[in-house]
Amino acid sequence: MHQKYLPIFPLNIVLFPESRAFLKIFEPRYLRMVGESIKNKTPFVIVKSRKDKNYKEITGTLANIVSWESDQQGGLNILIKGTERVILGDSYLEDDNLRLSRVHVMSEKDEIKVPERFQCLSKLLEEIYEKIEGDKEYYNFQLDNASWLSYRLGELVNLSIDLKQDILQTDNPIKRLEKIYDGIFQYVEHAEQSHKTLQ
Repeated sequence: MHQKYLPIFPLNIVLFPESRAFLKIFEPRYLRMVGESIKNKTPFVIVKSRKDKNYKEITGTLANIVSWESDQQGGLNILIKGTERVILGDSYLEDDNLRLSRVHVMSEKDEIKVPERFQCLSKLLEEIYEKIEGDKEYYNFQLDNASWLSYRLGELVNLSIDLKQDILQTDNPIKRLEKIYDGIFQYVEHAEQSHKTLQ
């Protein structure tokens, strides 16, 4: 997988390792991409879209197709799962404007226990899952694993997409938790200030 060219799919989302997302595919270039992925059992890269379309040295996530079905309009509805983070390198466009990029898989650090000061984030995730409806069985819960916790909170907490991208590209799991903690604090602080203004 290292230094291999793969299709990239720019979207206004950030996909974390182990996260799942439903996508509706209708553009011909991405229908081809998905078709080849299903046929060859190969991944593609989900990356946060950029106005300048320059994705070199940007962090994305490898995505595998879990399931798919056709719709009546000729499109595809797919369920994808993120696997590993990648850094994108040089890229080129194929004839139908599907962009392929050289990818380098980012190594994950050994499991690091969640520090005591961030145990509140583990508790927060537990509370979030208690309120979520639907199937959560595909997760292997690792609330004491800083890396796993940071990815799940990055997926589920209401943070800006730019902060989510920052979290994705941060190597150190503890640093990721710090950014999530700060992001939640700033959100709460802003909400409280807005409430006072309305009073």
